[in-house]
Amino acid sequence: MDVVSKEILPPSKIYFHTCSALAREIFFFPLCTGHFYCAKGYEVDRGRYDSFLLIYVVAGKGYVYDGAQRLEVGAGEFVLVDCYQPQHYGTDDSWEIYWLHFDGGLARRYYELCAAGGPLLRPADADMCARQLRRIFEAFQKPGSVNEAEVSRRIVDALTAFMLAQERTKGQNRATDVVDETLSYITEHIGEPLPLSELARNAAMSPFYFSRLFKRETGNSPHEYIVHARVNKAKYLLKFTSMPLKEIARCCGFGNESNFSTSFKKTTGMTPRTFREGRA
Repeated sequence: MDVVSKEILPPSKIYFHTCSALAREIFFFPLCTGHFYCAKGYEVDRGRYDSFLLIYVVAGKGYVYDGAQRLEVGAGEFVLVDCYQPQHYGTDDSWEIYWLHFDGGLARRYYELCAAGGPLLRPADADMCARQLRRIFEAFQKPGSVNEAEVSRRIVDALTAFMLAQERTKGQNRATDVVDETLSYITEHIGEPLPLSELARNAAMSPFYFSRLFKRETGNSPHEYIVHARVNKAKYLLKFTSMPLKEIARCCGFGNESNFSTSFKKTTGMTPRTFREGRA
Protein backbone atom coordinates (compact mmCIF):
# COMPACT_ATOMS: atom_id res chain seq x y z
CA MET A 1 0.00 0.00 0.00
CA ASP A 2 1.08 3.58 -0.66
CA VAL A 3 2.17 5.76 2.23
CA VAL A 4 1.08 9.38 2.58
CA SER A 5 3.04 11.43 5.12
CA LYS A 6 4.82 14.74 5.24
CA GLU A 7 8.23 13.10 5.73
CA ILE A 8 7.57 9.86 3.80
CA LEU A 9 7.66 10.63 0.10
CA PRO A 10 6.25 8.88 -2.98
CA PRO A 11 6.70 6.18 -4.16
CA SER A 12 7.12 4.77 -0.61
CA LYS A 13 5.15 1.62 0.16
CA ILE A 14 4.35 -0.53 3.21
CA TYR A 15 2.83 -4.02 3.50
CA PHE A 16 1.40 -5.76 6.56
CA HIS A 17 1.22 -9.50 7.10
CA THR A 18 -0.77 -11.78 9.39
CA CYS A 19 1.21 -14.99 9.64
CA SER A 20 -0.21 -18.49 9.80
CA ALA A 21 -0.18 -20.57 12.97
CA LEU A 22 2.49 -22.80 11.43
CA ALA A 23 4.73 -19.84 10.64
CA ARG A 24 4.35 -18.48 14.16
CA GLU A 25 5.31 -21.91 15.51
CA ILE A 26 8.38 -22.79 13.44
CA PHE A 27 9.45 -19.88 11.18
CA PHE A 28 10.83 -16.41 11.33
CA PHE A 29 7.85 -14.39 10.15
CA PRO A 30 7.30 -10.81 8.95
CA LEU A 31 4.83 -8.44 10.57
CA CYS A 32 5.31 -5.65 8.06
CA THR A 33 7.84 -4.47 5.52
CA GLY A 34 8.41 -1.30 3.56
CA HIS A 35 10.48 0.69 1.13
CA PHE A 36 10.58 4.33 2.26
CA TYR A 37 11.92 7.53 0.77
CA CYS A 38 12.22 9.81 3.80
CA ALA A 39 12.67 13.56 3.88
CA LYS A 40 14.46 15.59 6.54
CA GLY A 41 12.63 15.32 9.85
CA TYR A 42 11.43 11.71 9.50
CA GLU A 43 11.58 10.26 13.00
CA VAL A 44 10.30 7.26 14.92
CA ASP A 45 10.39 7.64 18.70
CA ARG A 46 8.07 5.13 20.32
CA GLY A 47 7.70 2.56 23.03
CA ARG A 48 7.19 -1.17 22.63
CA TYR A 49 6.25 -2.65 19.25
CA ASP A 50 6.65 -6.39 19.75
CA SER A 51 9.10 -7.41 17.02
CA PHE A 52 12.64 -6.92 15.79
CA LEU A 53 13.36 -4.32 13.12
CA LEU A 54 15.95 -4.65 10.37
CA ILE A 55 16.74 -1.53 8.33
CA TYR A 56 18.96 -1.31 5.26
CA VAL A 57 20.03 2.18 4.16
CA VAL A 58 20.05 2.35 0.35
CA ALA A 59 21.00 6.02 0.14
CA GLY A 60 21.35 9.06 2.35
CA LYS A 61 22.05 8.95 6.06
CA GLY A 62 20.16 8.76 9.31
CA TYR A 63 20.60 7.93 12.97
CA VAL A 64 19.59 5.37 15.56
CA TYR A 65 19.79 5.65 19.32
CA ASP A 66 21.46 2.87 21.31
CA GLY A 67 20.26 3.83 24.74
CA ALA A 68 21.36 7.43 25.18
CA GLN A 69 24.01 7.20 22.46
CA ARG A 70 23.17 8.49 19.01
CA LEU A 71 24.78 6.52 16.17
CA GLU A 72 25.03 7.74 12.59
CA VAL A 73 23.94 5.33 9.85
CA GLY A 74 25.04 5.70 6.25
CA ALA A 75 24.35 4.15 2.87
CA GLY A 76 25.14 0.46 2.69
CA GLU A 77 24.75 -0.07 6.44
CA PHE A 78 22.23 -2.11 8.40
CA VAL A 79 20.50 -1.52 11.72
CA LEU A 80 18.97 -4.21 13.91
CA VAL A 81 16.65 -2.93 16.63
CA ASP A 82 14.90 -4.68 19.52
CA CYS A 83 11.43 -3.17 19.32
CA TYR A 84 10.37 -4.90 22.51
CA GLN A 85 12.22 -1.92 23.97
CA PRO A 86 11.67 1.78 23.20
CA GLN A 87 13.22 2.72 19.88
CA HIS A 88 14.32 6.01 18.36
CA TYR A 89 15.64 6.49 14.82
CA GLY A 90 15.22 8.78 11.82
CA THR A 91 17.02 11.21 9.54
CA ASP A 92 18.07 14.86 9.78
CA ASP A 93 18.90 14.80 6.08
CA SER A 94 17.11 12.27 3.88
CA TRP A 95 17.38 8.56 3.28
CA GLU A 96 16.02 5.68 1.27
CA ILE A 97 15.53 2.51 3.29
CA TYR A 98 14.18 -1.01 3.10
CA TRP A 99 12.90 -2.23 6.44
CA LEU A 100 11.33 -5.29 7.97
CA HIS A 101 9.61 -5.95 11.30
CA PHE A 102 9.91 -9.67 12.07
CA ASP A 103 9.74 -12.14 14.92
CA GLY A 104 10.01 -15.86 15.62
CA GLY A 105 10.82 -18.38 18.32
CA LEU A 106 14.59 -17.91 17.89
CA ALA A 107 14.48 -14.22 16.99
CA ARG A 108 15.59 -13.05 20.43
CA ARG A 109 18.63 -15.33 20.46
CA TYR A 110 19.62 -14.35 16.92
CA TYR A 111 19.26 -10.69 17.86
CA GLU A 112 21.55 -11.13 20.88
CA LEU A 113 24.21 -12.76 18.72
CA CYS A 114 23.93 -10.37 15.78
CA ALA A 115 23.77 -7.13 17.76
CA ALA A 116 26.24 -8.07 20.51
CA GLY A 117 28.45 -5.18 19.39
CA GLY A 118 25.60 -2.70 18.95
CA PRO A 119 22.73 -2.11 16.51
CA LEU A 120 24.91 -1.14 13.51
CA LEU A 121 25.77 -4.15 11.37
CA ARG A 122 28.40 -4.43 8.64
CA PRO A 123 28.35 -7.96 7.22
CA ALA A 124 31.01 -9.17 4.81
CA ASP A 125 28.34 -9.97 2.20
CA ALA A 126 26.27 -6.80 2.50
CA ASP A 127 24.89 -7.19 -1.04
CA MET A 128 23.40 -10.56 -0.17
CA CYS A 129 21.77 -9.21 2.99
CA ALA A 130 20.33 -6.23 1.13
CA ARG A 131 19.05 -8.55 -1.57
CA GLN A 132 17.19 -10.65 1.01
CA LEU A 133 15.39 -7.58 2.34
CA ARG A 134 14.46 -6.43 -1.14
CA ARG A 135 13.20 -9.90 -2.10
CA ILE A 136 11.02 -10.07 0.99
CA PHE A 137 9.53 -6.67 0.16
CA GLU A 138 9.01 -7.66 -3.47
CA ALA A 139 7.22 -10.86 -2.42
CA PHE A 140 4.43 -8.73 -0.98
CA GLN A 141 4.05 -6.82 -4.23
CA LYS A 142 3.14 -9.95 -6.17
CA PRO A 143 -0.47 -11.18 -6.31
CA GLY A 144 -1.32 -14.23 -4.20
CA SER A 145 -0.21 -15.38 -0.79
CA VAL A 146 3.35 -14.97 0.43
CA ASN A 147 5.49 -18.09 0.73
CA GLU A 148 6.22 -17.95 4.47
CA ALA A 149 8.90 -20.64 4.36
CA GLU A 150 10.78 -18.71 1.67
CA VAL A 151 10.52 -15.46 3.62
CA SER A 152 11.80 -17.23 6.74
CA ARG A 153 14.77 -18.59 4.81
CA ARG A 154 15.68 -15.14 3.59
CA ILE A 155 15.51 -13.71 7.11
CA VAL A 156 17.72 -16.52 8.42
CA ASP A 157 20.26 -15.99 5.61
CA ALA A 158 20.61 -12.31 6.49
CA LEU A 159 20.76 -12.90 10.24
CA THR A 160 23.37 -15.62 9.79
CA ALA A 161 25.58 -13.22 7.85
CA PHE A 162 25.25 -10.65 10.63
CA MET A 163 26.07 -13.28 13.24
CA LEU A 164 29.19 -14.41 11.36
CA ALA A 165 30.35 -10.79 11.15
CA GLN A 166 30.15 -10.57 14.94
CA GLU A 167 32.14 -13.80 15.27
CA ARG A 168 34.86 -12.37 13.03
CA THR A 169 34.96 -9.19 15.10
CA LYS A 170 35.29 -11.19 18.30
CA GLY A 171 38.08 -13.22 16.71
CA GLN A 172 39.93 -10.06 15.75
CA ASN A 173 39.52 -8.65 19.25
CA ARG A 174 40.78 -11.92 20.70
CA ALA A 175 43.84 -11.75 18.44
CA THR A 176 44.58 -8.21 19.59
CA ASP A 177 44.21 -9.22 23.24
CA VAL A 178 46.56 -12.19 22.79
CA VAL A 179 49.26 -10.04 21.20
CA ASP A 180 48.87 -7.26 23.77
CA GLU A 181 49.28 -9.79 26.57
CA THR A 182 52.35 -11.23 24.84
CA LEU A 183 53.96 -7.80 24.46
CA SER A 184 53.45 -7.15 28.17
CA TYR A 185 54.92 -10.56 29.00
CA ILE A 186 57.99 -9.88 26.84
CA THR A 187 58.56 -6.53 28.57
CA GLU A 188 58.27 -8.08 32.02
CA HIS A 189 60.59 -11.00 31.17
CA ILE A 190 63.00 -9.32 28.77
CA GLY A 191 66.04 -10.69 30.62
CA GLU A 192 64.86 -14.28 30.18
CA PRO A 193 65.30 -16.58 27.14
CA LEU A 194 61.67 -16.15 25.83
CA PRO A 195 61.61 -19.06 23.35
CA LEU A 196 58.80 -19.15 20.79
CA SER A 197 57.41 -22.33 22.35
CA GLU A 198 56.92 -20.52 25.67
CA LEU A 199 55.15 -17.53 24.13
CA ALA A 200 52.89 -19.80 22.07
CA ARG A 201 52.08 -21.92 25.11
CA ASN A 202 51.10 -18.81 27.10
CA ALA A 203 48.78 -17.83 24.24
CA ALA A 204 47.32 -21.37 24.07
CA MET A 205 48.28 -21.63 20.38
CA SER A 206 50.60 -23.68 18.24
CA PRO A 207 53.97 -21.98 17.55
CA PHE A 208 53.12 -21.81 13.83
CA TYR A 209 49.73 -20.14 14.31
CA PHE A 210 51.06 -17.86 17.06
CA SER A 211 53.90 -16.65 14.83
CA ARG A 212 51.52 -15.85 11.98
CA LEU A 213 49.15 -14.02 14.30
CA PHE A 214 51.95 -12.06 15.97
CA LYS A 215 53.43 -10.92 12.64
CA ARG A 216 50.00 -9.96 11.32
CA GLU A 217 49.30 -7.80 14.37
CA THR A 218 52.76 -6.23 14.89
CA GLY A 219 54.52 -6.42 11.51
CA ASN A 220 57.42 -8.33 13.12
CA SER A 221 58.09 -11.95 13.91
CA PRO A 222 58.30 -12.75 17.63
CA HIS A 223 62.09 -13.07 17.35
CA GLU A 224 62.45 -9.72 15.56
CA TYR A 225 60.28 -7.97 18.13
CA ILE A 226 62.19 -9.48 21.06
CA VAL A 227 65.56 -8.43 19.62
CA HIS A 228 64.33 -4.85 19.13
CA ALA A 229 62.88 -4.81 22.65
CA ARG A 230 66.18 -6.05 24.09
CA VAL A 231 68.17 -3.45 22.12
CA ASN A 232 65.83 -0.64 23.21
CA LYS A 233 66.26 -1.57 26.86
CA ALA A 234 70.02 -1.80 26.32
CA LYS A 235 70.02 1.72 24.81
CA TYR A 236 68.42 3.08 27.97
CA LEU A 237 70.90 1.31 30.24
CA LEU A 238 73.86 2.41 28.13
CA LYS A 239 72.82 6.07 28.23
CA PHE A 240 71.50 6.42 31.77
CA THR A 241 73.51 3.94 33.85
CA SER A 242 77.15 3.01 34.29
CA MET A 243 76.45 -0.73 34.23
CA PRO A 244 79.20 -2.74 32.48
CA LEU A 245 78.39 -4.23 29.10
CA LYS A 246 78.44 -7.75 30.49
CA GLU A 247 75.77 -6.86 33.05
CA ILE A 248 73.64 -5.06 30.47
CA ALA A 249 73.84 -8.11 28.21
CA ARG A 250 72.57 -10.27 31.06
CA CYS A 251 69.75 -7.87 32.07
CA CYS A 252 68.53 -7.57 28.48
CA GLY A 253 68.50 -11.31 27.80
CA PHE A 254 71.38 -11.51 25.30
CA GLY A 255 73.13 -14.22 27.29
CA ASN A 256 76.66 -12.91 26.86
CA GLU A 257 78.52 -9.80 25.78
CA SER A 258 79.41 -11.19 22.37
CA ASN A 259 75.79 -11.87 21.40
CA PHE A 260 74.85 -8.47 22.80
CA SER A 261 77.43 -6.61 20.69
CA THR A 262 76.54 -8.53 17.53
CA SER A 263 72.76 -7.97 17.87
CA PHE A 264 73.17 -4.33 18.92
CA LYS A 265 75.40 -3.47 15.96
CA LYS A 266 73.16 -5.33 13.50
CA THR A 267 70.13 -3.38 14.76
CA THR A 268 71.62 0.08 15.27
CA GLY A 269 74.68 0.12 13.01
CA MET A 270 77.05 0.79 15.92
CA THR A 271 78.60 -1.06 18.81
CA PRO A 272 77.23 -0.66 22.34
CA ARG A 273 80.42 1.14 23.38
CA THR A 274 80.17 3.63 20.51
CA PHE A 275 76.51 4.27 21.35
CA ARG A 276 77.35 4.88 25.02
CA GLU A 277 80.16 7.28 24.17
CA GLY A 278 77.94 9.18 21.75
CA ARG A 279 80.42 8.92 18.87
CA ALA A 280 77.87 7.88 16.27
